[in-house]
Amino acid sequence: MGIKPKFKLKAIVYFRIIFHSVLPKNAGISFVYLSVYEKNKKWDAYIQAAKSGAEKYLWNDANSLRRISDMIYDHSSDKSTLVKAANFAVRSAELKPEYFNNLSAAKIYFKLGYNDLSKKYAQQAIAEGKKKNMNTVEAENIVTTISNN
Repeated sequence: MGIKPKFKLKAIVYFRIIFHSVLPKNAGISFVYLSVYEKNKKWDAYIQAAKSGAEKYLWNDANSLRRISDMIYDHSSDKSTLVKAANFAVRSAELKPEYFNNLSAAKIYFKLGYNDLSKKYAQQAIAEGKKKNMNTVEAENIVTTISNN
């Protein structure tokens, strides 16, 4: 017949302990709920929270920055928001110069129409991918499309 209040209270306390151990105490409430917004497909709230908190709380976390940049790429067409996402992707590639981090920057710059930057990051993605024998077709397609224009 539902969750007992005692258990619910323990779950809330546990939730707070986990979040306070992961994020600084001054993390904005909207930023704390970033994963909640993602799970519930509340993309406007997700993007606003990510834009306001990523630099402050995740600037040295390459994986989180790439994930946020990919989500913004998938769910926004606003130019200033995409520029912010590109900054997150570039920072991710600086911290961890791997295929997917560079590819994220290339895709965002391509969507923005910044072909020189898109090509640069796509070529870096290809180079990183080849080092690990990865499939680099997506990055190669970006380079080919830009070269054919």
